[in-house]
Amino acid sequence: MLKKIFLIRHAEASHSGVGLKDFDRPLTANGLRDAVHIGKYLFKKNVIPEVFLSSSSLRTSQTSDEIATQIKFERNKILFLDKLYEPSVRELFEQINMIEKGNTAILVTHNPSVTYLVEYLTNEPVGNMEPGTIIEVDFALDDWSAVTQHSGELVNRYTPA
Repeated sequence: MLKKIFLIRHAEASHSGVGLKDFDRPLTANGLRDAVHIGKYLFKKNVIPEVFLSSSSLRTSQTSDEIATQIKFERNKILFLDKLYEPSVRELFEQINMIEKGNTAILVTHNPSVTYLVEYLTNEPVGNMEPGTIIEVDFALDDWSAVTQHSGELVNRYTPA
């Protein structure tokens, strides 16, 4: 059985202002537009995830909300996790291994960890994932717990224009 994950860096966020914590940075107008484009791209590819994971920061939550709207995924089924904010590659990897159901997942999180995760899973150099970038990784595995280093295939990369 094929497992498929869409690893997404949140869309463009505003810079930290005076008194604004990094966690609370919202998307810019361009970021909101790009988040909609990400969702439309996934909708056109007929992506229907059984699992949707997101960092709980404001910019990732906003990105995830826009994606969910476009792919007609119920927002209350998105799992917003504090541990996906400023995560290590190990934390992201462990989160993937803990997925219990389905064959398709979406994970919205932060750089540089998401870039390093893609490289860890696929052994493909991807450089810097720009805001809003989606990388599709496939695994020829029956269970998410079987995902290991270099067990994935980088299938596609998309960055909103």
